[in-house]
Amino acid sequence: MRQGFAAFADSVKSGIYEPARSNLYEVRIPLPQCIWMNEPNIRSNQTKLAMGIDMLADSVTVPGRRVTTQQVKDVGQQRNYATGQVSNQFSAEFIITKDMMHQEYFDRWMNYTASDAENRVTFYDEYITNIMVLKWELASSVVVDHSTPECPFNHTRLNRTSAVWQMYGAFPTDMSEHSFNNGQADLVKLNVSFKYERMRFDTVMNDVLPWKAETPDTVVYNLGGMPEVADILGLNMAQPDASNFS
Repeated sequence: MRQGFAAFADSVKSGIYEPARSNLYEVRIPLPQCIWMNEPNIRSNQTKLAMGIDMLADSVTVPGRRVTTQQVKDVGQQRNYATGQVSNQFSAEFIITKDMMHQEYFDRWMNYTASDAENRVTFYDEYITNIMVLKWELASSVVVDHSTPECPFNHTRLNRTSAVWQMYGAFPTDMSEHSFNNGQADLVKLNVSFKYERMRFDTVMNDVLPWKAETPDTVVYNLGGMPEVADILGLNMAQPDASNFS
C-alpha cells in the first residue's frame, strides 16, 4: 500500500477504516397479509417467530445490482449503453427448530401465494411483505448509565446499526428440500429464496455517530425515552427517504 502498514494500522485503530464484521446482522421478515388473516396460530406467536427468524438465520445473502447494457456501433469503436437494471435474489438459510416453525411459516406462505390445489394465485398485495436486513457493529458511542447509589459507575456500551438493506414487495419463490440419513448427526437447515420489486440500501446514522475513536459518548440514563434512543442507535427503520417507494 502507498501509505505503508503503520499508516494503515493507525487508520484502522482510529475507527475511520475499521472493517465491518460479517457475523453481526439482523433479519426482519414481517407477516404478509395472507398469513396474518388466515393463520391465527402463527399470528399469535409472531414475536417468537420473529426472534427465531433473526436468531437462527445462519447465513444471509443480500442482493447486489447489475446494470444491463446493449452494444451500438455508429462509426469507429463499439460502445455500450445502459438499458435497465437487474437485481439478484435475496436468500436466507435458517437452522430449523424442533417445532419446525420456519418450515411451517414459509410452507404456508408459499401455498397461499400459489396453491398446488388450484389453478390460481392469491392477489399480489396479500402475499408480499417488506424484508429488512440490518448490519450491526460493535461498540457505538452510546452508553447506558445504570448507576445507582449501591452500584456506581455501572455503564453498558451499546452496539448499533450502520446500514440497512430493504427488499420491497418480497415473497418466497423457492424453498430447499431436506435430506435425512443414519450418519453423523447434523443440523437441519432450510434455504429460502425471495423475489422482490426493488431493493434500497442506506447507511444509518453514520453522519451523527461516526465510527471514530474520538467521537464523544452519548449517555442514556436507564434507556429513558426509547424513541430517541431508537433513533440514535439506528433502530428506526422506516427509511422513507431511502426507499423512494410507496
